[in-house]
Amino acid sequence: MRAFDVMIFDTYGVAFARSPRYLEIEVVEKIDTATRDIVDEERLWPRLARRNRLAAGEVDWVQEKLAAKYCKNLDLWRAIPAWAAEFRLMLVHGGPPRLLDHWRQTYDLERYFSGAATTASLRLSRVDPALYRRLAADAGLPPERCLLVDDERAPFDAAREAGLGVYRFGTVYGLRALLAKPAAAFEVQV
Repeated sequence: MRAFDVMIFDTYGVAFARSPRYLEIEVVEKIDTATRDIVDEERLWPRLARRNRLAAGEVDWVQEKLAAKYCKNLDLWRAIPAWAAEFRLMLVHGGPPRLLDHWRQTYDLERYFSGAATTASLRLSRVDPALYRRLAADAGLPPERCLLVDDERAPFDAAREAGLGVYRFGTVYGLRALLAKPAAAFEVQV
């Protein structure tokens, strides 16, 4: 019996990385930083539009440019097909749902991922342990049967507090090593 049934991957920095073909656009960079953990999207976009002096049509343009800023993390995606055959794979996305929709269309996410949740739709922050308990419950599993793969410390700590196994993403090699010794996913890491 394997230690985990579900692997939950964060989108930013794990499943998707900055595209080498992206040409930096100042307003997109500012907005990208502000949209990393959306809980209330209805209020976010009007506020960002005012703050950045965007016309109504420019919000759509910024969202498209923001989506194009990211591409598949190729090292991870080489391993995804094998993991999809062994685990149920899910995504957790703290950014704008429109980005996730763009990635669904561009990368055929349903081929490997059985689900994707946005913090905006759940109205929970990536640093709230309740988010990870909710993801486990939505998967129909106790938290300890789920593994969160995230590159940031605060979500890692929140998932650990919720009872999930955790891996702070650095390399696919490191993730494979953890899967070979799953008890490490519950050990305190500094």
